[in-house]
Amino acid sequence: MEPVVKAPLTAAERMALRRERILKNSESRVNRLYGVAGVSTENTPAVEGISNKDLKDMMDCKAPTPVTADPPELNEYANEDLQKELAKLDKLTVSDVKSYDSTGDYYLVALIVLITSTTICGISFTTLFTLIFALYSFKSLNSPSSTWKDPKYITLSLLCFLHLLNFLDRSSVSGVLSQLKKYYKINDSYCGLIQTSFIVFYTISAPVFGFLGDRHSKKKIMLGGLTIWAIAVFASSFCGPDQFFLFVMCRACLGISDAAFATIMPTIIGETFFNSERSWALMVYYFFIPIGSGLGYMTSSSLFYLSGEWNIVFKFTPLLGITCFILICFFIHEDKEAAILRKRVVKTSIKEDIKYLMSIKTYVFNTLGMTCIIFTVGAISFWTPIFVEYAYEMQSETHIITDDQKLTISLIFGIITCVAGICGVISGSSISEAWRDGRMGFRGNAYADPLVCAIASFVAIPSLYFTLVFLQFSIDFAWIFCFLSVTTMTMNWSVNTDMLLYTVVPERRATAIACQTLVAHALGDAISPYIIGLISDTLSWHSIDPTTKFFSLQYAFFVPNFFVVFSAAFYLVSTFYVVKDKKIADDASYERLENEEITFEGEHFTPIRQNTPQTDEINQAANEIVENILNQITRQEETH
Repeated sequence: MEPVVKAPLTAAERMALRRERILKNSESRVNRLYGVAGVSTENTPAVEGISNKDLKDMMDCKAPTPVTADPPELNEYANEDLQKELAKLDKLTVSDVKSYDSTGDYYLVALIVLITSTTICGISFTTLFTLIFALYSFKSLNSPSSTWKDPKYITLSLLCFLHLLNFLDRSSVSGVLSQLKKYYKINDSYCGLIQTSFIVFYTISAPVFGFLGDRHSKKKIMLGGLTIWAIAVFASSFCGPDQFFLFVMCRACLGISDAAFATIMPTIIGETFFNSERSWALMVYYFFIPIGSGLGYMTSSSLFYLSGEWNIVFKFTPLLGITCFILICFFIHEDKEAAILRKRVVKTSIKEDIKYLMSIKTYVFNTLGMTCIIFTVGAISFWTPIFVEYAYEMQSETHIITDDQKLTISLIFGIITCVAGICGVISGSSISEAWRDGRMGFRGNAYADPLVCAIASFVAIPSLYFTLVFLQFSIDFAWIFCFLSVTTMTMNWSVNTDMLLYTVVPERRATAIACQTLVAHALGDAISPYIIGLISDTLSWHSIDPTTKFFSLQYAFFVPNFFVVFSAAFYLVSTFYVVKDKKIADDASYERLENEEITFEGEHFTPIRQNTPQTDEINQAANEIVENILNQITRQEETH
């Protein structure tokens, strides 16, 4: 059989083939860029000659086709200008996209230090200057190409609002703890039981909500938890003087709702934001732990001062909870890709999930490190106001403390908790990201996240110790060291969660957060308030002498101070595993999702790599380059 001889291509055919090849060539580069950037096909720029279908087919492109590919006749139309435009696509990477402007972080930190110094030292500054400074700080704190009308930023705002309410209520008991003791006629051990019962229910419920969160609608779980929260808070405000254990049960039920929030909300952020955007979103989210805690101390004590009722705050916060419930119903929507992943993981058992999590060494040691920090923070947040009250009584000639002084203590501690916590979250997240990426004078270090957590814990050890020691001599100096202690112990909150999200595959993140919550709180703040109260009562033998009460509580506080040492050690061990565990999670997520077509709610959907940001800059830059390529082709055709 004679071989078939192909007829030579005409000039028109060669030109048409060349145009098609160049378009495919540039298309491959653009789609490889979109695949890395995490941009879904429906959001790609509409460029003539590149169809959505082709974009989906080419999403897994690993390398561009050479411009000088066969047939060799096409090379007659190659030129340097076209090669340069194609090279631009190869050079354009996600790292070229501008990250969020961190200038606002520094202004915000300066603002926090200014407010704290005016509060502690009594320095007077004009209200107008502070207001302008605050507005400028928050104006500068922007995410890449962010607009707060974007659905994902609306979602983040609502999650932050709910997070604030959660911690406002949680710390409101400590703001009126001395009044609560008189109302129910209880000692320190029973006071610690309030917090312990809350944390026990919290830790029991967390794995349940984590398991459900990976398999069912996160929005519905959040709404269910918010309903329980509002009912329990409102019911606790009607408990009489002889119904202390009913009050304890109402506070314990709050642990159920809080477990739903704690396990679901960070995973929603992880599904909505990626890379530097996710670090930024987590930083903002964790702002509201210290803000909520500080407002809780200040709000409960201030409302008591104004109304004379210690439980009035528990009648006020459920109204805000109802508002949040309505907003979540209308403005938070389910993520398609997350729904698909839930369907994929439905057959895994909790035993398999735990076995998988235990294989991630970074996750294990971070959980242990976080447990030690939460043990300490739980004791400090619950007992510090009354500890300072004992110091005032001991140093007073009359050994009596007035209601005005108690209000001042709660306000100062609330402000310190709020602003020091914000400083810690900002500095921890910003330093770890800058160190990891090699910015702001840092040399790039892939181990930056666990190192920042370890260093923060090391600094917290002497800071907390000096707080306990100086309190018996100078309360003002003790407040300064207290500020530093809270700052360093909150530096790892967002960083720890960020490490969890990038070392665990997406479909098991809710379970991972739930298990970490269970261990950290069961061995942390579930027992620390009660242990501190029990040690204090044992050492004081229920004495009413202010000096005895102060020193017994001071000695009890040295126990959580020692736990911070273990926290630093566990985070140091994590540095040996974090890079390896991150690569394993990235490869597992990408390998499972790439090239997979799935039908969801009647619509074809292609999952994309989740560990990179979706940005308008990528669309704009790629669009401009492809437009230049099309212009080059047009000029070639006109020439020939």
